[in-house]
Amino acid sequence: MASNDQKGFTLVEVIIASVIIFAAIGIGAISYRLAVKSTESVSGHLYIAKTLPFIVDLVKKELFAGKTRGTAQFDRYISYSFTAKEQKRAKNLISQSHELQPGPEYGLFNILLVDVHLNIKYNGGTYSKNSFYDYQEIIWFK
Repeated sequence: MASNDQKGFTLVEVIIASVIIFAAIGIGAISYRLAVKSTESVSGHLYIAKTLPFIVDLVKKELFAGKTRGTAQFDRYISYSFTAKEQKRAKNLISQSHELQPGPEYGLFNILLVDVHLNIKYNGGTYSKNSFYDYQEIIWFK
């Protein structure tokens, strides 16, 4: 009499188990990649937010120097460009001295209100982003 005792798994059982395992690995890999991309994106946004006040100060210095457009590299991750357009002008304003906080210069001044369009480009290797900011700045000169 022949014995029909089989040990092990059938081919169908092995294929089904393999499909389940590979599907779980695929879902895990996709989830990991999405988490990494999300982390890179948040890091880029935070880096731009951290450097934005410094870049605005640099643009303001350029505006005080009479420039209406410019491009510069802030650091190895950030570059920026700006354009400024005169919105309003007030001429021949007389400055007044303040006894407690005297200013460096007194006399007749021109004051400009300018619209500034600022483009900040972040390039952090695998993640890059362009951010655009529009704001108004007041500059004065003799």
